Amino acid sequence: IKALEFALKTKTRIDLLQLFSPAFFQDRSLIFKQEQVNSLQANHKLYMKQFLQACAYPSSINLKSFQAEIKLEDLEYLLNYQWNEDKLEQILAKNIRLEVFLAAKDKVINANKALEFFKPFAKIFYFKPLGHILQS
Repeated sequence: IKALEFALKTKTRIDLLQLFSPAFFQDRSLIFKQEQVNSLQANHKLYMKQFLQACAYPSSINLKSFQAEIKLEDLEYLLNYQWNEDKLEQILAKNIRLEVFLAAKDKVINANKALEFFKPFAKIFYFKPLGHILQS
């Protein structure tokens, strides 16, 4: 998200913007988003443990070292960010190539919905045997 917003604002030349398992939640219901927020508020440690397990799936990579304090505002920002077709058109108009990397076994985002959304704007790399972190 931040990479996209930076690319839109910068005057610096960018040739390629790569998005790896982008935080694409606009297909999720308000109930799902509220459940995520409530879970974080109820038990931050448990929420992060379950989130990192979902990120790692289907690999056995231990992501515990990536466990960090996440601010409620940051989670809400990610959950509610609306990927905008106009912004992606602006990226293309700036002659920035867009590549999006997605994984079929992603347990964090709905990769099929993200694929459907980004396909008109980007070269898509879709890895069937991988999950959110794009590693086996």
